[in-house]
Amino acid sequence: MSSGLVGIWKFDETTGQIVYDESNSNNNGYLGSEVGSDKADSTWILSENNCVTDLDNSGDTGIGDLLNLLDAWGTCEWSCPADFNGDNTVDVSDLLLIISEWGKCRNSV
Repeated sequence: MSSGLVGIWKFDETTGQIVYDESNSNNNGYLGSEVGSDKADSTWILSENNCVTDLDNSGDTGIGDLLNLLDAWGTCEWSCPADFNGDNTVDVSDLLLIISEWGKCRNSV
């Protein structure tokens, strides 16, 4: 682990309220506005191969997915597959997730 690392969150839990930190920092994240379930909770959305960042269903997160994300950049009027964090905006936080997941999807066959 590199010095100053705050945490590693892969967002591959697929259910529940907790996003687990896979580093030694133990900085788990909680979805929604409370630790328990409430109406502000995000919804887990999986692609056909259980890799949310694989927008083009190619089995990996790559340039096609990045281009799809950039094409969707901005506020979503309805559901946007590239809005990974569910805040109704495709922005830098979604871009950072694409970058962090770059490569072959862990759950693809």
